[in-house]
Amino acid sequence: MGNFVVKSLTMVDVLALCLIVAGMVYLYVNYRFREEIKKGISKISKGIDKITNDKELRISDTNKTLNPVYNALKKLELTINKKNKTKEMVFEMAQTLAVNIELKTLLNEFLNKVMEATGSQWGAFYINNDVTNKLEIKSSIGFSKNIYNEFDIDIGEGIIGQVAQTRRIKIIADIPDDTIYLARTFIGKIKPKNLILVPVITVEKLAGVLVLASIYNYNDDHVMILRGIRNYLGIAINNAIAYERTQRLSKELKFQNDIIQNMNNDLENKVIERTEFLNNVINSIKDYSIISTNKNGIITTWNRGAEVINGYTSDEMIGRNISISYSEKDRETEKVIRDFKMAEKDGEYLEYGWKSKKNGERYFADTIITPIYDNNKKVIGFTNITKDITSIKSMEQALMYEKLFKNKVMDSFDKAIILIDTAGIMQDMNDKLLQITNFDRLDYFGKYVAKLFENEHETEEKLKIIIKDGVKINWNANIILKDYSTKYVSIEAETLRDNEGNVKGIIMFVRE
Repeated sequence: MGNFVVKSLTMVDVLALCLIVAGMVYLYVNYRFREEIKKGISKISKGIDKITNDKELRISDTNKTLNPVYNALKKLELTINKKNKTKEMVFEMAQTLAVNIELKTLLNEFLNKVMEATGSQWGAFYINNDVTNKLEIKSSIGFSKNIYNEFDIDIGEGIIGQVAQTRRIKIIADIPDDTIYLARTFIGKIKPKNLILVPVITVEKLAGVLVLASIYNYNDDHVMILRGIRNYLGIAINNAIAYERTQRLSKELKFQNDIIQNMNNDLENKVIERTEFLNNVINSIKDYSIISTNKNGIITTWNRGAEVINGYTSDEMIGRNISISYSEKDRETEKVIRDFKMAEKDGEYLEYGWKSKKNGERYFADTIITPIYDNNKKVIGFTNITKDITSIKSMEQALMYEKLFKNKVMDSFDKAIILIDTAGIMQDMNDKLLQITNFDRLDYFGKYVAKLFENEHETEEKLKIIIKDGVKINWNANIILKDYSTKYVSIEAETLRDNEGNVKGIIMFVRE
């Protein structure tokens, strides 16, 4: 609106001015900056009231009288233009956030826009890492290159960390030259004098901190711009992070799928290859019988291990009911149905016991039955995995027989026998020792053998010599009885060695 000269003052002129004001109110009533505009409109209205109420107004005085109104209108026009420009900048920034989904591109373009809007020469954005509780710099313009290696910030640390903690926008004017932040961040002769720090929050969660720096001062307009855009920035960052995670997960899943499917683009071939691969894996396992059935017990998979362990080939078994592999007695009692019900109820059914092969040979089996579910969690079948542990069972029995034999041999001696490890701890003894001392067997397990005798030190020294020199030693000592009395006994002790000659312990004979 330019300067102009009014030749006469009429009610039409006044009404025209009022309409202009009303139009401005209507057009800008929804603006964020309405308070400042309302002040300008109020000033114009007062000027108009003054003109219309001045009954002695002369036509020659109209220019002079209307000058304050014109000036107020001009100022209002400048204010509106300024706010329009601000609105355009905010809109451009919002548009940048809306059209960019990749985090790096989004932050780089946004920093350029927001630096232009706020007159900043430096800018950076720190992402909040919930796991490490640190602010990690993600994008910057004008900062030192070593910032990426040195400038992760703890929440609460320094001016940026404090803003993240308080979650309030902060302007810092006239940054001291010795500020750690300045020394670590900026290079070159030109250094910023002012900082504006903006915590970006979405749904009460800290997304990060926007840092802007300038050689000029920041004002309320800049704060208003940043307040208006930071919520959109937070939402855009969250969306971009979610997109990055989705992309990363998608790549990982694609990579894994490519390996499994051998990078075959034909879905049908993928399924065939995967099925063949799984069948090959299952059939390559010969130590385990792997059988799958439908929910009625009809066999659908019978691997090579099942053939080896049970004696039936897959051609004989696939399509038949699994009950055929059970004993006649188990078939009569419908044990397979009970097993399936237990597996469905508890999620699995474990069983240890003897089973028979096709040729009648018996083996000891460790079996687990688990249900197979469809996508609706409905049972559609069962897996039956069995391992032949006959050799382990035989070994356990052999060890049991060996222990029984050892106990028989030890108890057949007419003198007490004590087995001791290299640390002097009692590991086993025969009943003769218990008869001499009247102690129970549990009283001796894990006990230091020297404590059995009155002269503990002497016994300890004898044991050291036996282990060190590998010699047999005979001596006499008083053994402690359960009633705390002693009995004079003769002792003979020597080392126990393995097949390679390594000392494994000491055997001690005690005779009354």
